Amino acid sequence: MHFRFAPRLAALVVLLAAAGACDSTGPETLENVRNQTDDFRFDLPRQGDFSGMFRYTWSNTGNAATIDLGPVPESGIGTLTIQDNANAIVFSGSILEAGTFTSEAGAAGDWTVNVILVRIVGELTFRVRKATP
Repeated sequence: MHFRFAPRLAALVVLLAAAGACDSTGPETLENVRNQTDDFRFDLPRQGDFSGMFRYTWSNTGNAATIDLGPVPESGIGTLTIQDNANAIVFSGSILEAGTFTSEAGAAGDWTVNVILVRIVGELTFRVRKATP
């Protein structure tokens, strides 16, 4: 499920700032990312209480993407937002919803993958690929 969520993003930024003041343990191993043209994968090993923001530039030669989420964390708050080469938001959703989603159409080129995580418990894996017709 994708949606425009400026109000939710603002709330998450406030929550992330508050989480920074909490006692939280960071990951023993940071995220593992495979960032290749038309294929992006993000793996975060199991966490006990982790907050963080990640931003990546990913090359998509197509005009849409397929997003596979799962496994997803047991609890916490998190969003995945993807912007196309023209900075339009083509996908935005919760990282707590496992499934396969399709972005809106966008401009091919360098896309931006943004991940915001607040007090995550569990592991997170997602993959973003060039959508095939």
